[in-house]
Amino acid sequence: MFPGTRVSNIKANLPRVLDALRAEGLADKPMVLTALATIRAESASFVPVSEKVSRYNTSPGGHPFDLCDKREDLGNVGHPDGEAFKRRDFG
Repeated sequence: MFPGTRVSNIKANLPRVLDALRAEGLADKPMVLTALATIRAESASFVPVSEKVSRYNTSPGGHPFDLCDKREDLGNVGHPDGEAFKRRDFG
């Protein structure tokens, strides 16, 4: 399913993916395969990536991730929460 991907990346990250799915009660075979297919499409290296600054998370002239600093739906209460809690996932 991950041709060309370093086995060490899979060994390092697959347990975390499976643990997260189990924690949410989503560890049935179709969901695991769906998650792996999504990871394959988004990050074939099977290595999580950090969210980059974009117009969706940073205002013009603002500090990185300032639009997320006070996102209560994310649990953020102010600077520097936006940057401290930026996404780190497989895409």
